[in-house]
Amino acid sequence: MIKKISSKDNKYFKKIKSLKRKNSRVKNKLFLIEGKKVFVEALDSRVKIESIFVKEDFNINTLIDTNLDIFILEENLFKELTDMENPEGIIAACKIEESERFSKEENIIVLDGIRDPGNMGTIIRSAESFGYKQIGLINDCVDIYNSKVIRGSMGSLFRTNIISLNLEKLKEIKNTHKLYCMALEEDSVSIYNMTESEKHAIIIGNEANGVSQEVLKISAEKVIIPLSGNVESLNAGVAASITMFYFNQIITQMEKKTISS
Repeated sequence: MIKKISSKDNKYFKKIKSLKRKNSRVKNKLFLIEGKKVFVEALDSRVKIESIFVKEDFNINTLIDTNLDIFILEENLFKELTDMENPEGIIAACKIEESERFSKEENIIVLDGIRDPGNMGTIIRSAESFGYKQIGLINDCVDIYNSKVIRGSMGSLFRTNIISLNLEKLKEIKNTHKLYCMALEEDSVSIYNMTESEKHAIIIGNEANGVSQEVLKISAEKVIIPLSGNVESLNAGVAASITMFYFNQIITQMEKKTISS
C-alpha cells in the first residue's frame, strides 16, 4: 500500500524519526537502514522489513515487487530522517531480531567494549569476508544498529549472527572454543606462531583500554601482531581484520593438507 505523509506531526512519522535514538530502537525493536545498496542487501537477507519511506521524487516503480507499506515523504520530512550527506531517497524500518544462541561448530569473534561505530562496521564486514559468521558483544559495545555501523558493514550485518554476551556466556564458549585474546602483554605470543586450526574465539578489546581484565583472565592465550617502526598499536578494526585473515589462512592451509593427504 502506498501512502503519503505531509506533516511532521504524523504519529507514525514521529515513531520512525525516534528510531535515530538507541533507546527508541530498543523500545520498538526496529532500526533504520538507508540507501539503495543497503536496501537491496536487506531484501536479499533474513532481515524483516516493516515499511519503506521514499522521497517524493523517488521512482517507486523500482519497488513494485514488494507488498510492504510505502510512505512517500515531502523533501523537508525526508531530510529529518536521513543521515546521509547525499541521500538516495529511500529509508526502511526493519525489525530487530536478537539471537542468544551460538553455534558450537563455527568460530567466533568477540568484541569487548568496542565503542567506535566505524570500527564496529569494519569488523562486521571483515568477519563475513574471512569466514566468521558469529560475533559476540560484551561490555557495552556500540549499538550495532547505529547508522554508521550499518553503513560501514555494507550489508554484512544482515548475514552475521550477532550475540550479546556476558562473562558467564563467554565461559560457556570457552568449553567448546579456545579463547585467543589480542593483547599487548609481556607473555603475549606473536600471531606468526599460531598454527592451530581448532575451534576458537578471537577477542578484540576496547579502542582505548584493550581487553578487560575479567575477559583477559579466562583467555587461553594472549596474542599480538608484531609491528615495525614507532607504531605501538593498530586501530581495532584493522587489528581484528588482520587477525581474522591470518587465522582463516591457517584453517585454509590445514584443510588443503587434509584433502591432499
